[in-house]
Amino acid sequence: MELDEYEDIFNIMPVFREDGQDDEDIEFTNTQLAEFDDSFKKIDKTNSGAVLISEIGSLLRAVGLNPSLKIIKEITEWFELNDIDRINFDQFIKLLKKTWKNNDPHELREAIEVFDPIGNGYFTVEQLKSFLLSLGEPLDEDDFKEILKTITVQPDGTVNTEDIIQLLTADFR
Repeated sequence: MELDEYEDIFNIMPVFREDGQDDEDIEFTNTQLAEFDDSFKKIDKTNSGAVLISEIGSLLRAVGLNPSLKIIKEITEWFELNDIDRINFDQFIKLLKKTWKNNDPHELREAIEVFDPIGNGYFTVEQLKSFLLSLGEPLDEDDFKEILKTITVQPDGTVNTEDIIQLLTADFR
């Protein structure tokens, strides 16, 4: 079956997130779409215009999501159930709308307070790592190092909580 023959199946794809947000409410900016396209092309190493479903976790992480192993398993099982072994970019965008979760700054601030119990607005790099791990699937060391490059680490090894909130709620995560 050709990839475009799956379009009807993608229209009935379940939502793979627990925030209750309707996927029709999610609109991506042109900048986001360009970033998603770049990430898609990096995962599509054969330049076939399609990515294997077995690479869906890597693809979701490449666009800035941090899906749990449970979510990746649910997505993979849904595709296997529907005999789909690869998706093109347009289908990936449909999947993204079913998995995308907008991070609420207020919720993130509350979650960060657990790692900043004295409320000074800073926590250590190790606490940051623990916080990010609590958001979903564990990060590998290289991914964590990339995140550290995007924020300011103070000489004493601490990071500003507002920098983390800004990073996690940016237009492109």
